[in-house]
Amino acid sequence: MTRRPCQRARNSSTCIQAAKDDRPADSNQTSNSSCPDKLPAAVQGEDWRDFRAKLVASTRAADQGNSVESNGEKWGAWAHEVPNLEQGMLLVAHPHMFTSSQEYFHQAVILIYRHDNYGTAGLLLNRPAQIHVGPQPGEDSEKRGTEFDGLPLYLGGDVGQKNIFFLSPHQLDGAREVMQGVYIDGVDEARQGIRAGRFDRQDFKCIVGYCGWAPGQLDREVKSGVWFTAAASRDVALQHVENGPSLWHQVLDLMGGDYAKLSADVKSLHKKVDS
Repeated sequence: MTRRPCQRARNSSTCIQAAKDDRPADSNQTSNSSCPDKLPAAVQGEDWRDFRAKLVASTRAADQGNSVESNGEKWGAWAHEVPNLEQGMLLVAHPHMFTSSQEYFHQAVILIYRHDNYGTAGLLLNRPAQIHVGPQPGEDSEKRGTEFDGLPLYLGGDVGQKNIFFLSPHQLDGAREVMQGVYIDGVDEARQGIRAGRFDRQDFKCIVGYCGWAPGQLDREVKSGVWFTAAASRDVALQHVENGPSLWHQVLDLMGGDYAKLSADVKSLHKKVDS
C-alpha cells in the first residue's frame, strides 16, 4: 500500500535552480572559482556522508571568501542538497505543495529509511502527535513495559498505522543503521538499557506509521519539484520538536543559499498573514 501520487507540482518564482555560467572560456578572464584552496582531510573511519558535508562546507566558504578548518571533530547540525535519492537522506516539502490536500505533508521533513528496487519508505520527523507514550485503559503496564512512558509520539506517515518505529543514536541488537549514527528499532535492548540506566529515554524518537512510494514514484515527484532532497547530520534527524515547521525551516537554513532565502520568505509571509 503506497501513498497516492501527487496530482501536480506547481512552478513558482521560488523554485531552486543551480546557477550556471555559459560564457565561453577566456584565458585572459579572471577566474572566480568556488573550489576551496584547501580541501578537508579525510579522517580514518569517517563516514563518507560526513566527508561529503565537509567538502560542501569548504566550497561554500570559498564562495564567501572564508576558510573552513577541518580537524575531524563532530560537526553537529548540518544539511546540504544532494542530487539523487538515497537511503538516509531527507525529503523537504516544497512550501507550495500539500496546502489543500494531504496537509500532513505540508512543510514536511521525511527521513528515507529504505530506498531500493521495491520502492521507498520514509518517516515524517516533524509531525508531533501532541500525545505521549503511556498506558491505555485496561492495559497491563507490567506486561507492556513502562520504559518509554512520557516520550512524545510522532506521526510517521499515512501507511501502517499499527507500525511503531524507534530512532536512536545507539547501535542496538536487532537495529539497523539507516544513516550515519542513526539506527532504527532494537526495542528489546533499548528497554533493557533504559532500565539499567545506560540509555536516556529521550535518546529515542517514537514514530507511528510511515510513508510509502511505489518504484519510481518518488523519483517523479522529486523531478516535478514536489520535494527538495538533502543530506543531514544525526543531530538534525534525532531532535525532538514541538513545532513541526521549525524543523523544516532549520533544514532549509542549514542548506544555505537559495534554500535559506526561501525559508526566510516563508517566515516573512507568515508574519504578514498573522499581523
